[in-house]
Amino acid sequence: MLPGEPYDIHSLVAATNAETHIKVPRTDGQYSYYRFSVDEWAHWDHGGFAAANARLAEANERFKSMHSKTDEDYMMDEFEVAHADVLLESIMRGLETAKASGVFGESEPFLVVWVSDSGHVMLGESVRRLHSTAVATEFIKEFG
Repeated sequence: MLPGEPYDIHSLVAATNAETHIKVPRTDGQYSYYRFSVDEWAHWDHGGFAAANARLAEANERFKSMHSKTDEDYMMDEFEVAHADVLLESIMRGLETAKASGVFGESEPFLVVWVSDSGHVMLGESVRRLHSTAVATEFIKEFG
């Protein structure tokens, strides 16, 4: 989970939810939305990724030192977008490695690289890479 803008990646946040916290019953048409929409989840941990967030800060500072841009230029250029995409891919690979290494145990939690209020391609890509076809299909049906 990444709070903020899709290309302003500066910290990681873990969000979790239990079936009992989903705001509607399984029979409700909005069930998939509440199941998969991290923005609607009940528990947020902002403090669990100090080391990763420090690495993100280093990567962002290193990028800024090599990328010149005027303060008046608010549009992101292709280099800024590419930098953010590399960061997202690194986060995705970290999740894949953690899952493959058994970090999540026998459970099959729903994992996603989520950028709040965003339609970033990594949302769907992360679900496809981390889950069964059935889960990915259900997610894509809801979020496109």
